[in-house]
Amino acid sequence: MVRSIDLRAFIEIASKKGFNKMSVKDITEVAHISRGTFYLHYLDKFDLLDHYENDLLNDIVELFGKYSKSSLKKALPNKDYTNNAFFQMFSYLYKHKQLTSVLLRNPDSIIKTRMKEIIDMEIKSDLTNHTKISIELTISNDYAEEIILQNVLSIITFWLQKSHPEKPDIVYQIFLNCLFQF
Repeated sequence: MVRSIDLRAFIEIASKKGFNKMSVKDITEVAHISRGTFYLHYLDKFDLLDHYENDLLNDIVELFGKYSKSSLKKALPNKDYTNNAFFQMFSYLYKHKQLTSVLLRNPDSIIKTRMKEIIDMEIKSDLTNHTKISIELTISNDYAEEIILQNVLSIITFWLQKSHPEKPDIVYQIFLNCLFQF
């Protein structure tokens, strides 16, 4: 219960003041908990930040382990995509858009770096499984991988920073259409 209260307080304060100006006192006041209760769960605000990053990233890793990782090129927009790991990731991030958006805006957060590592493993796996990324040009896998990876991160960042982000199925379609531009 404390963690969900801390989450709401964390998002509210980080959205208004930014993480750098946030204090433990701010969190405890907004969450209506004592400093002692806060320190029972976290060392400081950076530990709280790590907690939220780890929860979010562990859930994404779990999604990639649970859902289909069929070839990116075979994930056609008009087929059933609800069992696709990337669609599930977009759905999860949408469900947690406030937290994800706060983390993406925070320069102290390593969410982009760690998310990049997770997505990179999925893309490498896909490219290793003989996926042809380019139709007219031959692009080496390392360049194709980096282009896709940067596109995914840019889409996520742009999408969740919007005041009214589109639903996950629309962003998934955008993601797929970007893939087919190669």
